[in-house]
Amino acid sequence: MPKVLAGVAVSLIALGWIAVLNAQFEYDPDALYYEPLNRFLKFGPGSIYRSLSLQSVLHWTVLLGVSCFVCDLAADRRWRKRVWSTMAFNGAALALLGVAQRMTGAKSIFWSSGHSGAFFATFVNHDNAAAFLNLTWPLLGAGLLLALDSRTSSLRGKAAWGAGLILTLAAVLVSGSRTASLIALLLFAAGFGWFAWRTYEGDFVAERRFEALAAGLLVLLLIAAATVFAGFDLSLEKWSRLKGELNINNSRWVAYQVCWKMAGKAGSWGFGPGTFETAFPYFTQHLGDALKGRWTFAHQDYLQTVIEWGYIGSALLGIYVFGGFVQWYCAGRGLRGRSPSQSGFDLRNKILHLGIVLALAGVLLHALVDFPLQIFSIQLYTAILLGLLWGSLKNKL
Repeated sequence: MPKVLAGVAVSLIALGWIAVLNAQFEYDPDALYYEPLNRFLKFGPGSIYRSLSLQSVLHWTVLLGVSCFVCDLAADRRWRKRVWSTMAFNGAALALLGVAQRMTGAKSIFWSSGHSGAFFATFVNHDNAAAFLNLTWPLLGAGLLLALDSRTSSLRGKAAWGAGLILTLAAVLVSGSRTASLIALLLFAAGFGWFAWRTYEGDFVAERRFEALAAGLLVLLLIAAATVFAGFDLSLEKWSRLKGELNINNSRWVAYQVCWKMAGKAGSWGFGPGTFETAFPYFTQHLGDALKGRWTFAHQDYLQTVIEWGYIGSALLGIYVFGGFVQWYCAGRGLRGRSPSQSGFDLRNKILHLGIVLALAGVLLHALVDFPLQIFSIQLYTAILLGLLWGSLKNKL
């Protein structure tokens, strides 16, 4: 695997475990107070709540290991395609469940009892469900484009990829998530623009161009029809409330101001992985009732990252996330001038990497105003896609 990825993964894991072992406090549930702990590093990283950080660091150790494993696995085109296809059709299956719930007017997830609030499919939060779907439908779109460009792909295969794409995009639009719906439209426009550009450059043979264009127009019509059929009422209702929520007293805006101050106090090491929920109330006491309820997440993943990991950990995480994009860019740019057979970065690879890049771009945009990157399933899919991007230089489809 790339040395940068290996170095960043080892550094983040080491930083997280030092914060746990060098923790400042541990909560005693019997005595109802935080017990000070003996630290072996007075000025190094140290969590303010050891148990919470232990859970988070165990989780991050697995995620970083998954990215490294997938980066290595990416050299095998068969397994790479299997992983990508499984992720894509998992998204379609989730979309099918969510659309079925909307069409039947379900009051909760089918197999659960009671009202679950703003749920969708297996997610208790519809925004997170839509963010997950935005991670998968670009992979379905890439699969459809690959199937249309292939001379050996069967009609059944093309229909499966197309149906999955239509269903998943329609599910995003009827989920009720305004942010995810807007991001989905932006990503679809970007993907269509890329296809138009590559067509102009002559990447697609003439007969495939018209077939792909016709398929794209058909997909748009079917997405619109599926959205209307499944029910767009909840989404319209949420959009109608947007104007009234755009004010300085909005709880999200107030929370962002608090998080900005917390990020400034976090310093080089932060308060410790997974400790946002514990630290946040200590910075909101002066606000009175302006922020009600329990804030488990900051609803802004980048600020929460700085608060928990500090400046050094956030920089390492930035290299881990955005370094994958740099690796992909260098793979495409550095191999220009070589024949596709020499570089392995041919049109099929470009299509697949377009799907991966769009999927990751969607979740990173969503993280600006919500907390998708705090949800385990979304974290796992993001880690896998980042692993595929880090392995771009040796990926051959």
